[in-house]
Amino acid sequence: MIEVKQGQSFLDIVLQSTGNIENALQCAILNGGSITEELSAGRLIEPLLAPAKPNNEVIKFFSPADQKPATAIRRTFGEYQLNEGISYWGINNDFIVS
Repeated sequence: MIEVKQGQSFLDIVLQSTGNIENALQCAILNGGSITEELSAGRLIEPLLAPAKPNNEVIKFFSPADQKPATAIRRTFGEYQLNEGISYWGINNDFIVS
């Protein structure tokens, strides 16, 4: 079992355990989830026993305990929802016109 760390997504878990992001859907189905769901820290994810096209170089890169990918997007800040999209962006601030 793989324990989810703070800020990790299914894609991060798959990348660190198989080295190949192509295994994400298979891993999500195995764990009864979705590749886009927000994972809570401490959740246990069952790894794929026979991943397709494992990349040992990537697995080796993420093997140290302190070197784990964590790319989940946090959509809230405290109690407040962070709004995204063209309706909330400022011209030449968030929305760059070129």
